Amino acid sequence: MATEATRNVPPRLAGAASGVNNTVRQVGSVLGGAVVGAVLQNRLADALREQAAARAEALPPQSRAGFVDGFAGAAKGGLEIGASHHGTVPQIPANAAPGVAQRVQELGGEVFAHGFVQALKPTLAVPIAVVLLGAAACLGVRRYRTPGDAQAPEGRPAPDGQRA
Repeated sequence: MATEATRNVPPRLAGAASGVNNTVRQVGSVLGGAVVGAVLQNRLADALREQAAARAEALPPQSRAGFVDGFAGAAKGGLEIGASHHGTVPQIPANAAPGVAQRVQELGGEVFAHGFVQALKPTLAVPIAVVLLGAAACLGVRRYRTPGDAQAPEGRPAPDGQRA
């Protein structure tokens, strides 16, 4: 791709063209990563809430609302999963029924695993669309011909004075 981008650049401008090409590539990589990350975070926040609501039925009624609210509020903190930035892990209330803590942990893992897969599907559509657009753009690029590249008909002199 770099060869195609710099194919017709005069030798005296090759260094500048290479620098521009590398800069555009790096900026595109950064913007692409940011867009994919933003889409993933947005979709993950929704998917976690949906998955938590769907799986909360496996908990006792008094634990369901807190379980769903915990995942629904995850997006407010930048989707901090696991230990918080203070180094503490959220705890199950001490008055929770026996076995509820274990079940909450199991369901939390399921919610995250299924929510992540659910969020990843639309997220992957972004880079796939960009690759397809890039492929279409490459197919649309016509080979640039300089006047010296033109083919002269048989027996007629080419533009540079030589016979074809």
